[in-house]
Amino acid sequence: MKVIYGDSNYKKVITDKELLYIDKTKYIEVLEDYKRSNIMFLRPRRFGKSLFVSTLWHYYDERFTDEFDELFGDTYIGANPTKLKNSYRVLFLEFSGIDIDDLKITHFNFTNKIRDYLQTYLENYNYSKEEMKALNELKEPQDLMSRFFKITKNDTIYLLIDEYDHFANGLLAYSINNYAKVLSKGGFVRTFYETIKTATMTGVVHKVFITGVTPITLDSLSSGFNIVDNISTNIEFNEMVGFNFEEVDNSLKSCLFPYCDENKEKIYQDIKDWYNGYLFNTKAKTRMYNATLVNYFISNFNKKSCTYPKNMLDVNIASDYRTIMKLFYIGDSEQNNEILKTIIQKGEIRGFLKDRYDIEKEFGYDDFVTLLYSMGFITIKKSSFDKIIFEVPNYIITHLYFNYFAKELEKR
Repeated sequence: MKVIYGDSNYKKVITDKELLYIDKTKYIEVLEDYKRSNIMFLRPRRFGKSLFVSTLWHYYDERFTDEFDELFGDTYIGANPTKLKNSYRVLFLEFSGIDIDDLKITHFNFTNKIRDYLQTYLENYNYSKEEMKALNELKEPQDLMSRFFKITKNDTIYLLIDEYDHFANGLLAYSINNYAKVLSKGGFVRTFYETIKTATMTGVVHKVFITGVTPITLDSLSSGFNIVDNISTNIEFNEMVGFNFEEVDNSLKSCLFPYCDENKEKIYQDIKDWYNGYLFNTKAKTRMYNATLVNYFISNFNKKSCTYPKNMLDVNIASDYRTIMKLFYIGDSEQNNEILKTIIQKGEIRGFLKDRYDIEKEFGYDDFVTLLYSMGFITIKKSSFDKIIFEVPNYIITHLYFNYFAKELEKR
């Protein structure tokens, strides 16, 4: 079999019988039993969030009722369906790829993305062309959302938002003033979320699931949408995305070892050293592997010569160093540099995890530690009295990022 690499469409993945799907559908049941309707779930990049969002989409969308057995018949949730399966109309939004160089262009791109997704929804559920055209006249995100919710007032919507903070983090790195204009009171992103909050109160939006990387945007977002529950550090969701050891073992035995059964122990150890180490709750026992990187390794392993990929990381999925370094100069840059130095020299750092930031207040020590943690540069090692000890999770982060950070600090 082949592993999934670069594809996050659940239907495409599950119907391709040559692809190995690691079943995460039991977490649909866990989420439904959680009894909170508006969820925020944060994880580092390339951890499998988008595929999980797509899984939720195909499970809850009424349009896939007749395909339920085909899509979920061989999964945990297929054998244990919940009462809400196929009971919603799904609105999907995703905010990557928005230009941040000019605030007017950012506003234009953000608005157009929303309009396109809203019109796709109306088309999916057979609304008239006149109702779709009504959105073309509107130039503000909140106006689009208000009109959309009036059109769909009789629907029961499950709202899925992927990469909620993608463009906002980039905006913050390059222009704090523009970031404040967009996300402060009266800014178009804040008012966008205020409109969604109103829709949850009227009952049009019944459930919300939002993913992203950092909680930087969360304070500004929740000021307009303060009903969201951040479950990112809840112990029951530690393994919801990414791979645990058993899932890595299954992938290797299904997709690599049938071709190359030599040096198995070395492969297990190398994958652990390079891709494992992530922990998202101090009491959790299972450390998680970056799923995308494990799949990269397997898909690029030369099965004829039984040799490793040329690089242990696909450089195309590495984060932009310049953007990262600009984020590192939010707040007290000297203090941030000292934190980086401590991690480089000692391999660990102590601090608290912040649930969210208030960007209008001082960006302090624990804010920066939380930023490093959110981006996957450090992870939980253990708790120590009233603080957490964080460490660098694996070789990828050391070689790809901290070596670069060390050189930058030396230059400065």
